[in-house]
Amino acid sequence: MKRSEFSFPGDLFFEYFCEFEGIKLRLVSDDLFLKEIDFYKGENFRPSKTPPLSAPLKIMLQYLEACFNGESTGNYSILFRHNFKNIMAKKGPAALASIVLDMEGYTEKEVNVYMELIKVAEGEKISYGDLAAKSGIPQGARFIGNTMAKNRFPVIVPCHRVVKSDGSMGNFSGGVEIKEKLLKLEKDSHKQ
Repeated sequence: MKRSEFSFPGDLFFEYFCEFEGIKLRLVSDDLFLKEIDFYKGENFRPSKTPPLSAPLKIMLQYLEACFNGESTGNYSILFRHNFKNIMAKKGPAALASIVLDMEGYTEKEVNVYMELIKVAEGEKISYGDLAAKSGIPQGARFIGNTMAKNRFPVIVPCHRVVKSDGSMGNFSGGVEIKEKLLKLEKDSHKQ
């Protein structure tokens, strides 16, 4: 679900392009909420040279810098903005900042899956079937796969941690190489 599917004429959006460990990202926000994170796959990638213009992008960039530098992201709270309410998805013990993700356009069931996914520890994996069971959707592995494919917030809503029941990687919006790289970065940062 891309930005064009939930934006309104006249909405003011901010874009920021960044790269970490060879992973190219496009971040989008409005003044209040993070709208999406995309893996950039185009030929003419140019990282943004100026600081982000919106508060949500500034906070997200700090989060990504910590994430890719092997530092803890536990001090960040993650809130889902859904149906005009903020839902605490992950509370940092001494929250430095809150990242508010615009979850409009998702169903309650999908939001519940993402809430459950955020509980999976960094560097750990969970199968589609196990995530379905934990989300209260028995026999829902296919639903989980479709929900992961709709995830507008990869890295922060860590769909890279979801794998097939046999342990193989499965699909990923950024490509299997990026999925493996994200898992390795998380695992390596926990060894330190």
